[in-house]
Amino acid sequence: MNSQAEDKKQQLLASMQEFARSRLQQNDFSIVQPFLAHYYAQVGADGVLGTNVEDLYGAALAHWQLARGFVSGAPRVHVYNPELEEHGWKSAHTVIEIVNDDMPFLVDSVTMEINRLGLTLHSAIHPVFRVWRDGQGRIEKVQPASDNLPDGSTHATLESWMHFEVDRCSEPEKLEALRTGIAKALSDVRAAVTDWPAMLDAARRSIKELADDHQGDAARQAEVTEARAFLEWLTAGHFIFLGYRDFDLITKDGDNFLQGKADTGLGILRLEERQRTRLFVRRDVLDRYVSCIIFVPREKYTTELRVQIQKLLLKSFNGSSVEFTPLPSESVLARLYITVHARPEGLPNVNKWWPKAATWV
Repeated sequence: MNSQAEDKKQQLLASMQEFARSRLQQNDFSIVQPFLAHYYAQVGADGVLGTNVEDLYGAALAHWQLARGFVSGAPRVHVYNPELEEHGWKSAHTVIEIVNDDMPFLVDSVTMEINRLGLTLHSAIHPVFRVWRDGQGRIEKVQPASDNLPDGSTHATLESWMHFEVDRCSEPEKLEALRTGIAKALSDVRAAVTDWPAMLDAARRSIKELADDHQGDAARQAEVTEARAFLEWLTAGHFIFLGYRDFDLITKDGDNFLQGKADTGLGILRLEERQRTRLFVRRDVLDRYVSCIIFVPREKYTTELRVQIQKLLLKSFNGSSVEFTPLPSESVLARLYITVHARPEGLPNVNKWWPKAATWV
């Protein structure tokens, strides 16, 4: 039975390739064909046989189109409800398409975010491709990452192309929450993976410091030995470091506290240091308006917060009106552009209230 199902799967995927050949120019098809041949390779027969040729092709090609705009270091995330009239294919689920530099923990991290939002995961496709791009980022060639690298190839990169289907979300707010949550999870993964060597080095430095610590009585030395053994066990591949930060021990009102030291964060704690609200102001030379760009941690940004910011800026500048424009991005920081229009009597001194404004949110 399993063999028969696998044969039917291969026949269906062969039909999809022929369908693609009939829809694409020959030059385009020759580039896309290796991608199509591998896209569903790791999907079980049950995950393919319930879908028609047109939707199999449409889902794969939609992912290809997203990947065409990918730049290393800037993951692309697309969350939407495919409709035949708009997207050329359909699904009963909400679809998440991701293109990211290949690295560990991607699928698990995205799955955890989906679960955190209370959604059921219906399917997941995760091919990893070796991709060649030209100077403008256009895809020249793809091949499965498992294939041997051709002789003389030097500029190919490994990319994770992930396709998830979850419970259908019709509300735009839920779709945006899903997209921003996944973008943050990918950012956390990148920070942890990028800073992994530095965090490991920091742990090993601590081990050396403990090994060189011979102060105190026998009881203290026993604690030092135990702490060193624990760190040695962690660094022997038994633990995944996600973040690191130096702390100072401070005393206030008779109590001891740990206070994080600025600019020492690594991994996800490095991101936390960067996720601070920032306000940048530019005054029109004719005093007609003030332009403001605000950066807010994406998980804290809401419509209510945006309205509050507008009111504060309007009041502080004694403006006559205010308008806003969101500046979409995949960053962990949401960006908002606000213009405050002046009253006839003009604008107050920006520098006078600037320090206070920087702490509003």
